[in-house]
Amino acid sequence: MMIPKLQPGSDTRTVSAKCKRDSVDLLLKASGFLDFCITRILANMQPEITYPILCNRKRLPSDLQAEVLRAISIQALGQGTEIQLGLAVESQKASLSVKRRLACQQLSYFSQAHGCLLEGECGHGHGKKQLMFCKRKYLEAKEAAYYYHGLIIDKGNEPTCHVSAFCCFPAAQELLSESKKLAYPSA
Repeated sequence: MMIPKLQPGSDTRTVSAKCKRDSVDLLLKASGFLDFCITRILANMQPEITYPILCNRKRLPSDLQAEVLRAISIQALGQGTEIQLGLAVESQKASLSVKRRLACQQLSYFSQAHGCLLEGECGHGHGKKQLMFCKRKYLEAKEAAYYYHGLIIDKGNEPTCHVSAFCCFPAAQELLSESKKLAYPSA
């Protein structure tokens, strides 16, 4: 749904707002399904049963451990919020406060997802990639939160507002640089 499609009569590729909204809905549903798996299915599995592998929590692959599933569930919420923030940025009606709130919410989700992965000791293989992804998304969300916070503060009338806003923008730029280093390690 999020793969840009060629628009009729144009050479540009875009993703429609409807596809973005549908993607948010699907991410919310996926998060709910994963949460159900954690709270209802994994919680009822016996930890030490040694016969069927599906009934033994300790023998499940690392990708199916509760911390990893919880991280993926929270990550889906973060990615849905990221899409919502993109829609807000494109909208003329969305206020700076709405954009900052969405950026802060996204920051919270990716921070939680990163924490769950650290708890699950996912520092190898697929878990390491997911850990790096969540850290990069966390830094990007923090950058956006600083940026929108700076824009809101800059609208104030007091001189201290402008000084505070001026401090937010270099911090946002630094966070963006850090996230780019994680995305492109050799650069």
